[in-house]
Amino acid sequence: MAPTDKNAAPAPCENEAPNNPLILRTALVIAVIGASGAFQAYTQKTALGSLLVHGSAVLSATIALVYFLDRRYSRNASWPVFTLLIAAGVPATSWYWSTLPRNSVVAGIVIVCLAITGIMVARELTFPVRVRTVAVTLLVLLVLSLMVVVLDPSTGIDVDTRAVAYRGIFTHKNTLGRMAAIEVVLVAVMLMLPDVKRIPWLAALAVAGIVLFEARSQTSLVAAGIALATVLALKCLRRTPNARLASTVIIGLYIGVSGAMKVLGPDVAALLSRDVTLTGRLHLWTVSEYYAEQRLLLGWGFGSVWAPDSVVGQMIRSKLSFPATSAHNGMLDIRLQIGWIGFLLLLAGYYLLLNTALGRARSRTEYIAVVAIMVLVFSMDLTESTLFFGAMWLIAWVFLAPYGPSTHRSHTAGNAELSICSGRAYGFAPERRGGQ
Repeated sequence: MAPTDKNAAPAPCENEAPNNPLILRTALVIAVIGASGAFQAYTQKTALGSLLVHGSAVLSATIALVYFLDRRYSRNASWPVFTLLIAAGVPATSWYWSTLPRNSVVAGIVIVCLAITGIMVARELTFPVRVRTVAVTLLVLLVLSLMVVVLDPSTGIDVDTRAVAYRGIFTHKNTLGRMAAIEVVLVAVMLMLPDVKRIPWLAALAVAGIVLFEARSQTSLVAAGIALATVLALKCLRRTPNARLASTVIIGLYIGVSGAMKVLGPDVAALLSRDVTLTGRLHLWTVSEYYAEQRLLLGWGFGSVWAPDSVVGQMIRSKLSFPATSAHNGMLDIRLQIGWIGFLLLLAGYYLLLNTALGRARSRTEYIAVVAIMVLVFSMDLTESTLFFGAMWLIAWVFLAPYGPSTHRSHTAGNAELSICSGRAYGFAPERRGGQ
């Protein structure tokens, strides 16, 4: 029988890692806050904020030393120790990521920490728990941002040459817009789950929508709209596409549309009421493309192109009329940094990740959510370089890593049956909706 959203989480198998949802959910909350860049507007200018950041780094290093020096921990308690280690370390690495030159070492540490965090929570927490935890965390950050806009507008409002926009507790309006876009999609998923109180989540959707609009981040607004349209389209289909087809279409569209942005730029600018250069992006893409072709296979070095002391970064900026900090196109930015070889390896990894996550989805809602989240991640990456952005990288691993309790170690015969079905069209059982 095909699984439904009402299925309870299966009982743990023998030799399975101990499950402590409270510790893991706490780690997930801390990781989301750190990866999102929340409070960085304050940590960069207050002694208390700096103390919290450096204190978390010291705590993380202390836990690591205890773990590696005392074999009792490494033999018997690796799971909670690593959870606490990541919980302590992610806010610090996020802060360092935003304030120090982005050399390859710092960039690598950050993305590896976030990926490990995502794998750990996906391995132990059910899909609804992950959605609810991240959605509540982001909702709190959005509400705090609105409060800062009202109480401390000098920090909470971002003023540029085009508009006055909200940035709240983040360093830039686009960052707040990304968090609001993620929240919109996650709340839409929550509303599809059975036995969920709808009024609180509708209120959360309204808050996220207001913040998304007031942040004036058009990329995030468009990406959220595309993701919601994807959710609606899949809900209307009687049978969802199989995992392989869906993964191929998503990855193929990302490559095709991203590669065609230089041609589509004027039309996109007209649609968004921007100038014909798409706020200078067309010129930036032309210059970045030229330098990407100079090191076609391996690129100029991951995380180092846009550092202040980067030679290639300075050459690119010298040809522009504004201080670029990224290529504003993820595909182009990745080619600049790790070349075609790295880019194709990355997309191959995403394809396998997405194909496995869809093939092992326990319900139609989880299947739709995985597709929507990946569409959101890729849509944001078309005119902004966000594929390696902390929050987007973490979100991808939290919801796409195929290591959840419903997927690893083949808990039930139903899961085995679903894995067999991954190569053909799905026929999920109808979902029963009800109040709580």
